[in-house]
Amino acid sequence: MPIFLLRMLRNIQFIVRLCYFSATLIGGADLLAQGNENGSSPASAALENPVQYEARDSAVYNFEDKKLYLYGEAEIIHDDMSLAAGYVVYDREDAEVYAEAVLDSAGESIEIPHFTTGDQDFEAKKMVYQIERERGIIYEAYTEHEGATLSSKVAIRDSTTNIYGISTRYTTCTNRDHPHFHLQANRSVVVPERGVYTGPVLLHVSEVPTPLGLPFALFPNTKGRRSGVIFPEPGEAPNAGFFLKGGGYFWALNDGFTLTTTADLYSRGLFGLNTDVQYKKRYKRNGRLQWSYFLTPSANPDQPDSKPSHDVRLTWSHQMDPKARPNSSFSANVSGSTRSYNNNSLQTTNQLLEVALTSRLSYSRKFTGKPYNLSIQARHDQNLQTGRISFILPEVTFAVSRFTPFNNISTKKNLGKTPWYKRLGFTYSVRGKASATSFDSLLFTPQFTESIQYGIRHNASADINLPVFKHINVSPRFSYVEKWYPQTSTRRFQDTVFVDIPSGEVDTLFNQVFVDTVAGFQAIRSFDFSLTANTVLTGIFNISQSKRLRAIRHVMKPSVSYTYRPDFGQEKWGYYGQYLNTSTGNTVTYDPYSILSSIYGGAPGRGGSNLFRIAINNTFDMKVCKPSKDSSATYCGSSQRAGMPYKNLANLPLLEQLNLDWSYNFTADSLRSSPLTVNLQTKVGQYFRIQFRNTFDPYAVDTNNRRINTLYWATSRRLFRLTNSQLSLNLDLKGKPKQEKNLPESAGSMSEREYYLANMDAYYDFDIPWTLSMRYNLNRQTGISYNPDTILFTQSLSMNGSVNITPKWKIVATTGYDFRNRDLTLTNVRVMRDLHCWSLSFNWTAYPISRQTYSIELRVLSDVLQFLKLSRQKPPGSFDDF
Repeated sequence: MPIFLLRMLRNIQFIVRLCYFSATLIGGADLLAQGNENGSSPASAALENPVQYEARDSAVYNFEDKKLYLYGEAEIIHDDMSLAAGYVVYDREDAEVYAEAVLDSAGESIEIPHFTTGDQDFEAKKMVYQIERERGIIYEAYTEHEGATLSSKVAIRDSTTNIYGISTRYTTCTNRDHPHFHLQANRSVVVPERGVYTGPVLLHVSEVPTPLGLPFALFPNTKGRRSGVIFPEPGEAPNAGFFLKGGGYFWALNDGFTLTTTADLYSRGLFGLNTDVQYKKRYKRNGRLQWSYFLTPSANPDQPDSKPSHDVRLTWSHQMDPKARPNSSFSANVSGSTRSYNNNSLQTTNQLLEVALTSRLSYSRKFTGKPYNLSIQARHDQNLQTGRISFILPEVTFAVSRFTPFNNISTKKNLGKTPWYKRLGFTYSVRGKASATSFDSLLFTPQFTESIQYGIRHNASADINLPVFKHINVSPRFSYVEKWYPQTSTRRFQDTVFVDIPSGEVDTLFNQVFVDTVAGFQAIRSFDFSLTANTVLTGIFNISQSKRLRAIRHVMKPSVSYTYRPDFGQEKWGYYGQYLNTSTGNTVTYDPYSILSSIYGGAPGRGGSNLFRIAINNTFDMKVCKPSKDSSATYCGSSQRAGMPYKNLANLPLLEQLNLDWSYNFTADSLRSSPLTVNLQTKVGQYFRIQFRNTFDPYAVDTNNRRINTLYWATSRRLFRLTNSQLSLNLDLKGKPKQEKNLPESAGSMSEREYYLANMDAYYDFDIPWTLSMRYNLNRQTGISYNPDTILFTQSLSMNGSVNITPKWKIVATTGYDFRNRDLTLTNVRVMRDLHCWSLSFNWTAYPISRQTYSIELRVLSDVLQFLKLSRQKPPGSFDDF
């Protein structure tokens, strides 16, 4: 017989058997268990490996039709295929398996068929499967796909492991039988390792069809990274019209490199292009490079001077893995853009509030077994409002950590004591830097090149730590600084200057100071000496062993220091220049190195220093008995007191900080005493924090509120004058969650975790019943110009909180109060409704009235269907349209 006729007959036979098994089988036979010793049926001639089986209740083999009937938690296993159900029939001759669920006493289906092979895993009401050809038919199939559920009334699995579905539902709702929403398709196919493909789909909400649909749908397999099309997000933006935003292509070269290119199209001519490159190599490096371009059409195209705006933005982040080179590290955070990019490209509120961009490149190297290290850094700062840009390209630092060169000298005398010279330590570092400051419009021009400055700075120090009277540490220290510059400057005064102007006329300028740059190596040297003594004092006040408050401890850390620095403004040092102002007859002193102040500063400061400083840091804590539910805990007292539930001793802070700082300069010709500062910080309970700072001045002021060299005691018989006080009160309260949740690190797919981290503001924790945060700041300033007795108070209050009205309703509010204007600050209210697999949110900027806006959004929580959302936004001034 021809081969094609044999295949045709075999296919007809398979179809007939499918029709036969699709009806309910009526089985009845004597209880008989036929099988070999290891629970395997005699292998069919078409199968290479035996078929394993087991059943809870019974296994019956019919010799006439060569079928095996399994009852109760039955399972058939062949290679990597497993089929479990309440009732299973295995046709040994044709190597076919039929499985279906059974009914319990209430008429509910139990022990439903569960089929597993390779990466495929699904459940069904009943199914037929050909083991030899690896194909079958499934009724009411149900499977999970990348965080979503896929169900079909009828599904056919072919020998290529594709599954073709009829009347298919796709949803991310966890309500399996009656999802709150789903996408309905008449035809679908599941291709392993690729995804789910459907024909036309229609959105159903609560199993009610809606007019929203798509001509086709593709749900890719997100295990790992796969290339694919990114569908754009439609919408409308004020002053830009309708848009298609974020459409493009995602290219995954491998698990370590991806490229995303998207475009934004607006009906009013605006256009944006975005490129995002992410790379990662295990134990080597990881980083991200983003480049964006935005075109804004001319506002007045009819005018010849009106031109479109071309804006770009570049960001780059890079991190070298510590395991790549254990002694080296490299990191980069680069960010730069044109001045008008954020305003023109319709960015988020946070980006619109950006006023500056900063970039940093950093490399460091440690030398094993050596006390020195090397670092190279580059930096970029850009002001988006003024366009001013500064660069450090680069700064190289070589530093030697503290070393004690005399530590290895052997000593025979005074064994057990460390000689003073072994405590003597030295440090050294050298830094070289090149910097430039210009404007974004002058980048890479001759003017920018001329602004580059260079310099080198050397730092060396020697110090020693000497214990005195066992409890006092005395530390003398000598520091030396030397700066090298390739140029300096001179200044000259000219009372009359004639200048030619473009019109051909001559303009006259008076009293002008000219700065001339002089090339040549210049060295600036300075030094200082300091002596510091500090100790630690501890006092304990015991109260009673029978009280909850047992003791109070006070720890005081006083420090006394003296610093000497010569007056480098004296003529003998030669660091300052002078010129004669002929108009006033006065001699003006100037710093010739001020043109290099952006490198390592100019000349050493004028005026010497004999500075005496006292600092006292205090902490107070208390030892108390705390309640304990642990029956095994020991009691606070020596014996148990009746009715005393306090068992655990604990240290609680009373005052975390009470610090005083004051200094006196003996060299200053006036105002030698510095203000006295007092800082206090403590925490009341677990939620309330207090910070208090006061500044006291020992000198009086004149009628213009300027300090004069007259002690305040001489005018008011008081030691200090309170000049400034700052009080900060912080309150953070939070209700306990109704139930504790331990979320594993592997929860959710990789794409879901990435989407959540990128959109954390869109999610709120409904398990926390309420939160409340309050910030109150009070500043008291004494004296203003022309009125030293005026006292100014500045207050600010900000509040934010949330409350769960019901387990599914949550309200979040943010507001504040302006005490000067006696009015509320920006007030925002957000209402959220947890709709199980949906989220409904309403955002309302309620105050001030002139800035009232609102937005409402209904969206699917899953990132797989994040395009399923309905949004409406209204800009300020259109709130009445709601």
